[in-house]
Amino acid sequence: MHPRVDKLANNLLTFGRSHLTERPFFILITMKIEKVFVTPDLAASLLTSNTKHRPLSPSVIARYVDEIKKGRWKEETGELIKVSKDGYILDGQHRLTAIVRAGVGLFFHIATDVENDVFDVLDTGKRRNGADSIAIFGEKYSTSISAAITAECWILSECKGKRGMSNAEIVERYEENKERWSECGFVGVGLSNSISKALSPSWAVAFLFHFSRIDHDESTEFMRQLCEGKGVKNNSIHLLRRRLIDAKVSKQYRLPDEVLIGLVLKTWNAFRRGHEISQLRYKPAEEVFPNAI
Repeated sequence: MHPRVDKLANNLLTFGRSHLTERPFFILITMKIEKVFVTPDLAASLLTSNTKHRPLSPSVIARYVDEIKKGRWKEETGELIKVSKDGYILDGQHRLTAIVRAGVGLFFHIATDVENDVFDVLDTGKRRNGADSIAIFGEKYSTSISAAITAECWILSECKGKRGMSNAEIVERYEENKERWSECGFVGVGLSNSISKALSPSWAVAFLFHFSRIDHDESTEFMRQLCEGKGVKNNSIHLLRRRLIDAKVSKQYRLPDEVLIGLVLKTWNAFRRGHEISQLRYKPAEEVFPNAI
């Protein structure tokens, strides 16, 4: 056991003998914690000896493997692989499986001699999400920006493939353009409020950022006209604004995300070309994806 952990355990034991009698307390002080370099062979060995298999999530394993192979996996997170006194893996089966499939070894802190009956109380706290990861940077609009990063990546992929992103991927995207994301977060959330969130804050931020890749000033002006409804010279923007408000007011006119993206991109392209759209519609299955110009 690490000296600092050993000292902490001794202090807790001294306190516990005189103050605590509940069994969960003793779970904390009897387990041993070591930092171990887990090779694919060691991971496979641990999994083989694990006689109590729980259902694995293919999507979770795929995400872990992807992060390991791309070097995004964080080793010093304080999260433990927990092994019971009888050798059951109580927590860490997905991580160990990912190590085997990635064929890459990593350091993990492994806790052994954990009581067998604690599995039902493991990981019951709130899972960290992308917004939490960005908030660490002091980002005020972390929730909207996190969702916008995922949405903008889906736009870039022409709405093909997976839509979700890992926390590491979201943070990586954010750090690539931190100042621009912060600016778009501030402006986009305000614009969304000006249209009573008929265009959600995350979508407003996503489109603002996406169009700013092409022209920063025109992106701001287009989104301002769309959300505020002031100074609109292109009737296409009026049509889109009405569609957004109708969708907000009635479920009958609800816009699936892929259709929303197509309508906004079409309107942006019309705005850029100075053209008018007489009928604003988008059918993903029948039309070519309208990439922004």
